Amino acid sequence: MNLERLKLFTKLEIDSRLERSNISVCQCQIDEIEIDDLIDSCFNDSSELSSNEKSTLYYISGYVSAKENLSSEGLSQELPESEFTELVSRGKLMLPPGDLYDLSQYFLAYFKKSNRKCCTKGFIKAFQMIYSMTGYDFPVIQSMIRRFVNCFFKAYVTKENEKIEIEKDARNTKRRRISSR
Repeated sequence: MNLERLKLFTKLEIDSRLERSNISVCQCQIDEIEIDDLIDSCFNDSSELSSNEKSTLYYISGYVSAKENLSSEGLSQELPESEFTELVSRGKLMLPPGDLYDLSQYFLAYFKKSNRKCCTKGFIKAFQMIYSMTGYDFPVIQSMIRRFVNCFFKAYVTKENEKIEIEKDARNTKRRRISSR
């Protein structure tokens, strides 16, 4: 039942026999050459992120910092990207370390450019490779990568669901017009 609902979001062909199975199956094969090309380009493409995306990443990086109890050394509040974070209720939200904020930009640039958003395992693997190329040092990087992947996929699924709803509304409107004739 749950897999059938997810089918709407992922656009994958899901075999309902796998629902109660313990087998982890990803039907989307990711080309290693594509991964390498995307990783190489993510460092340059990160400079092309919009100011809204950077503000969102700043906020997400602060969330990850708070969850992983990281210090906020090396980042000034004076960045333009911090404006949104300053406006919302701070609660336990922290300012992210500069390296984490930069890393999040590389991750998002990779995520946006990837055409195959079907398996979190592929993104976790790619994000680990990006992390290893940066030279940054975070003691809990595995958990941090999972948090970023989850945030990116949640936003992606929400966006795709909105597209489906818009298409559904358009079809219903068209049916109403036809039936009223």
